[in-house]
Amino acid sequence: MDLINLIRLLISNWKYLVFLPVATAIAIAYATKDEVRTYTTASKIYTGLASGYDIETHAAGNFNYKLSQVIFDNAINLIKADKMAEEVSLQLLAQHLSMKEENPFILKNENYKEVQSIFTPETLSQVVHKGNEAETYRNLTKFRHSSVKNEITDLLQSSHPYYSLKSIKGYSVKRLQGSDLVSFEFSSSDPGIAQNTLIFLAKAFNQVYNNLKKQQAEQVVAYFGKQVDSTYHALKGAERRLLNLKVDNQILVLEDHVKLMEFKRDDLLNLKESYEIELSAKEAQLKALEAGGGENIKIKPSSELLDIKNKLAEDNARLSLIQITNQSDDKEVKLLEKRIAKSKEQLESSISENLSQKSGNTVDAEVIALTMSEVEALRSKIAVTKRILADFWNDYASVTEMELEIKMIERNIFIAQENYIHLLTDYQKAKTKLKNLTVSHSISMVDIPFYPINPDPSMRKLIIVAGFMGMFIFIASVIIGAYFMDSSITTINKAQQLTGAEVVGGLPQMDKIEKGVDMVQIKEKLSRQIEADIRQKQTLVKTKPMLLALVSLREQEGKTTIGYEVGKQLAEYNKILLVRNGNSTLEPKKIVSKNLEPWYYQKTKSLHQSKDFDKFLENPYIQNEYDYVILELGAILNFEYPIQLLAKAHHSFLIIDVHRSWSNADTKAIEKIKQLESVQFDILLNNINLFEIEKLIGEIPKQRSKFRATVKSILQLKLKSKKFWVKNSQ
Repeated sequence: MDLINLIRLLISNWKYLVFLPVATAIAIAYATKDEVRTYTTASKIYTGLASGYDIETHAAGNFNYKLSQVIFDNAINLIKADKMAEEVSLQLLAQHLSMKEENPFILKNENYKEVQSIFTPETLSQVVHKGNEAETYRNLTKFRHSSVKNEITDLLQSSHPYYSLKSIKGYSVKRLQGSDLVSFEFSSSDPGIAQNTLIFLAKAFNQVYNNLKKQQAEQVVAYFGKQVDSTYHALKGAERRLLNLKVDNQILVLEDHVKLMEFKRDDLLNLKESYEIELSAKEAQLKALEAGGGENIKIKPSSELLDIKNKLAEDNARLSLIQITNQSDDKEVKLLEKRIAKSKEQLESSISENLSQKSGNTVDAEVIALTMSEVEALRSKIAVTKRILADFWNDYASVTEMELEIKMIERNIFIAQENYIHLLTDYQKAKTKLKNLTVSHSISMVDIPFYPINPDPSMRKLIIVAGFMGMFIFIASVIIGAYFMDSSITTINKAQQLTGAEVVGGLPQMDKIEKGVDMVQIKEKLSRQIEADIRQKQTLVKTKPMLLALVSLREQEGKTTIGYEVGKQLAEYNKILLVRNGNSTLEPKKIVSKNLEPWYYQKTKSLHQSKDFDKFLENPYIQNEYDYVILELGAILNFEYPIQLLAKAHHSFLIIDVHRSWSNADTKAIEKIKQLESVQFDILLNNINLFEIEKLIGEIPKQRSKFRATVKSILQLKLKSKKFWVKNSQ
């Protein structure tokens, strides 16, 4: 469908395109006649959440874009929360209920009367305190939380235009271009409510946000305070254990004590080694003395000699212990020295007596006694040194264990100190943060909400126009959709597409006459066009008469009408025989003129065998008398005659009514006709509309205004045509 046909289609349905949109616009105008006008006000607040000055750094806070975005998202979501809307609603209620008299700058007069009847008289007497907005607000809050369901909760959950959560949350909030500013906007049918809603919203946000941040900061401060106390007590306990351990073991510096122990160990080992070396020398000396005296020097042991040696060993051991351990008992030392000297004399006397009994002895008894006493003394010293070393190793092991315990305690003290310092630092930071929230983060209002004097522009006219245009587009879409979804043939192109044959003409729809259009002239033009097509095809026919077959797929498609019009045009210059189906026999009856004679036939069995037509066409009278024989056959889908009859015609015309729908049966019938190779047929359409007639005969002859002619030329893209400019300049 081209643009012109689209416009023609819409024009043909102009009543629907005009009356329905107009009716829609009128209905919308009537429905919105009592439109409630709204008033809008706006405000801006400075939050300081991202770059505000604070006491933590004594300078502008370090900017972190992601953190700033999260903070503002939290703040905006908090503003949009039901809790915030509830606070604002209760503030508005408290303000309006506590008013002593009407004040249009706070609440319209009609709304003032309405708000006094929101609650029952009992509830009003319980919560309202005239002239005291703060007291009324506290009473409303207390009453709201007194039970799960009450008059205030019902009001908040209702659809009230001023006090419901739904209406209060109608405000819009957004951050301004990455700054610390947040803008609010709110609309209401009452300008005073619009202004005060934003004022209460800013106050509620400031209070709720600061309380929330303070509560979090106080919890953090309390946590770090407990941790600091716990770590402090743990540190003091570890220090007390270390002190007690050092006091009990008389240790000032553990490292010095360990060094003294090591020095003592080295001294004992060196002393023991020197005693052992000296003992080896003395024993060697004693053996040398005994070896030099031969058999005579060997001293036989006796009980007396053993007693002396044991006594000498005990005294030497005691003296060595006193000397090694640096004991300062001089009396005991002198006593021991006397006893040792006496034991030496006894030993010398015993040895001398033993040697005097042997002949040939040349060894001095005094030397042997001295050497023997020295050997015994060294043995005692070595024994004492070993006992002291054994005690020392036990003490050394105890000191080592104590050293490990002290280091473990010192390590615990170090860890406790580090934890204490870190926790104390965090504790101080948390306290500073809490103080900072109290001092620095106070939200301030930059732009105070103004009292809106003029209402918002009404959308009523736009809605009416939109309703009109929407209905117009809807109706136009329905018309165009119905056109494309229509299963009827309607157009020439569709007929050619369905049949696969060419449309060579047709007749207009005579029962639908358009103003200013000469339908008789159009019908005459179409008839002559069909006549011209037939005469052109006659040039290819060598025999006389030319047999033209008129056939249709169904009944009532217009074969008789078209056959009469075609015959009438051909009869002006030729003799025509019009053969029709009728109730009479094949006897001729004149009904029109001398050149157009009708013949009637009946549907008989012989007709189905095509014998009657063969005899009829072979009649010499027919062949000599008539130039054209127009044969009107019945409907193909009714199976009234064999389709082979079409093969006898020189040319066939398939008559189709454009108003009927097309089906698969029609398609199959066309395929059967095409299977006959000798059958050539064209399409003649009946009841063609004026728009399609232009495709056959050109522009329809009718009286057009200059404006319509110009518009049509523009739509047909004839602006570059010279004739267009000449014609429109006249």
